[in-house]
Formats: sequence, structure tokens, C-alpha cells
Amino acid sequence: MIYLVRHGETDWNAAGRWQGQSDVPLNETGREQARFTARKLADKNISVKRVYTSDLSRARETAEIIAKTLGAEVAVKEAFREVCVGDWEGLHHAEIRRQELFPEFELGETRAPNGENKREVYDRVVKALYGIAETETGDFAVATHSLVIRMLVCHILNTPISDWETFAIDNGAVTTVKYREKRKKFIVITLNELQGEQSCKRN
Repeated sequence: MIYLVRHGETDWNAAGRWQGQSDVPLNETGREQARFTARKLADKNISVKRVYTSDLSRARETAEIIAKTLGAEVAVKEAFREVCVGDWEGLHHAEIRRQELFPEFELGETRAPNGENKREVYDRVVKALYGIAETETGDFAVATHSLVIRMLVCHILNTPISDWETFAIDNGAVTTVKYREKRKKFIVITLNELQGEQSCKRN
């Protein structure tokens, strides 16, 4: 099994600000969400050798908390970073929605100013997950970001990336997938399994 974990809450999540690749740390609520998720995984007797993580601190600290509880190693993989939204990073949701490029950005093929688009995120994270799944011999976890998990789910379900916002990925929640080696395909086992009282915030 592969456990895709969204990082815990940050102050920018709480304030409704887009983080992108800005390195915003977890706040205390986020740390408690990560601890709660780790305990729930341990309660299910889940065993993983490694917790892969984005290099951004909010994901990395989430990974470290989970790895410590499960007795696993942490492996940093930059490919699991959140989408870079360039000039929009730090802006509030309402400000970004007023941007001229925003409607096209939401569909997936248009880049944020000085950033990247969802297609680019899709390509790098799908490649990264296949690379790990084809070499790991056991279960593993990935501590990462909202859009990363959404792009992976779109790939697995074979849905257009423009449908990315039709399902929720909450702070601290776990999406479980399985890799079928013979068919070279993933299947979704659970989606956005909440580990506590979470609020759905972007990035």
C-alpha cells in the first residue's frame, strides 16, 4: 500500500493564503494533525519502511512526525513539491480569483505568472510515484501537498486534470492507493480519509 498524506495546517492555510512553493512551516494545529494522523496509522498496525516527502518544511515536518511514530526512514524527494504559483504566492484566495489568468490556470494548461501549470505538476509527480513504486519492496508513505495528491488521483482514475477540484484533500488526511505491479497501474483504496477534524484549505 501507498499512503499519500497531505501536510498539516500552516498559518497561511488558516488565513486562506496560497503557499505554492513558499516554505511556510506547520503551525501548532498542523503539528497536532500530523501527530494524530501518525497515531491513527500506528493504531491500524500500518508498517512502512520509508516516508517520502516534499522538501518544503510543512511536508517534511509532517513526514518526520509520522516516521518517528512508525519507526520509518524519511526520504526527501523534491518532485513532490506543491505547484509553484509564482507571483500569486502569499495572496489570498479572493485576490487570486480576480487575476485575469486564473480561469485558464484552473483548467490546468496555463501557468501562473512566473510559476508552473497543473500539467507540469501532474507529469513530475506521476513520474516520481511510478519510480518509487517500481523499486520499493514494501509499503511506503508520501507526505506532500493538496494539488500533488489531486493530480495523482486524477491520473489513477483516468480523469481530466481539470476535474481536480471535484474531490477534497484535507490537511492531515490520508489517501491510500495500491500499485499493481503486473499491470503497471495504481488503484485508489481510500480517498481523503480524515484523521481528525480537518478543514479543507488549498496548498
